Amino acid sequence: MPKTWLILILTVLPVAYGIFSLGKQDSADLQGMIVADDKNMEQSAAEEISTKETYQMPEENLAIPKLPEFHFVSADLPDGARRVTAEGQGPKQGFEITISDYDESGPITAERIKKDIPDLVVKNHENIKIAGGVEAFSFFGHDDGLGETFEVWFSAQGKLYQVVTWAEYKKELLNILQSIEL
Repeated sequence: MPKTWLILILTVLPVAYGIFSLGKQDSADLQGMIVADDKNMEQSAAEEISTKETYQMPEENLAIPKLPEFHFVSADLPDGARRVTAEGQGPKQGFEITISDYDESGPITAERIKKDIPDLVVKNHENIKIAGGVEAFSFFGHDDGLGETFEVWFSAQGKLYQVVTWAEYKKELLNILQSIEL
């Protein structure tokens, strides 16, 4: 019981102090703190090299145009893949790209996807071209957390890119994918 109380006290006191301290900040100071914290988090979490026009990730052979309405975060996954999340400011705005090593040749097909992920919903699929002519496989799917999704999968330079967004964001995602650099 004493350990539980000690943990509780050590947890509650800093949180209470933080809330009390924030209450004393005026909104300009608070906004400055949030912006600074976002920049620090983005720099440390994303591990990316930024230029004025793009988020460049050399290890993933990918450069995504900087879009002012998005906040980019990147994280390594336990299986060695990397997930880049572009969070939009409004509801159902944004996308995720999961990037993993890929040593297969040939186009990505529904049959090939179903071989690895038999339960994945793949409907209304089509072959498209993105990013200056890169062949990609697009389809509508379903995710329990997101609902109806729109996905674009493609491979380039030994990497598999799996891009997912809300079905309603299809048009915007396709425009973004036309401007990425591989």
